[in-house]
Amino acid sequence: MSRRDFWRILYEIVKKGVSILVTTAYLDEAERCDRIGLMDQGKVLVTGPPHDIKQLMQGKILTIKSLDARKINKLLQEELTGVNGTVFGDTVHIVCQQIQKTQDKALELIQAAGLGLDEIKEAQPSLEDVFNSMMSKGKGPDDPLDVPPMEPDFQSADSSGKP
Repeated sequence: MSRRDFWRILYEIVKKGVSILVTTAYLDEAERCDRIGLMDQGKVLVTGPPHDIKQLMQGKILTIKSLDARKINKLLQEELTGVNGTVFGDTVHIVCQQIQKTQDKALELIQAAGLGLDEIKEAQPSLEDVFNSMMSKGKGPDDPLDVPPMEPDFQSADSSGKP
């Protein structure tokens, strides 16, 4: 069964009023859920609707589409200060505060290095961008998130308070 078919079945079950708990490492799948919790090493970092969690992103996302995405990411990580980058297939996602300034400098560096690019533009953050920003906290002056770890907002079935 394909993932698409699996999600189609889940949507049909939800339409019937059934609540579903899904765990996934695929944050693009988590975006389909009504409420999510992001975890790292067994600790809940944040919970809420995907749209609300995306609003926690304090930086902006500059995307650079290129067959040279990995080389571009390495170049920009070495040459630009205060930015964090992640490669998603053929696209680099750069977290920065000033899109135009970062875009101009990135273009200059990419052209000087003789690397090709297909597209460069600002994009809306994905859950993957938010999670990566949370994980890279403390790696530079442009750190995008300052969200304290949150406790889960559900109660244990055990009334003694023990998990």
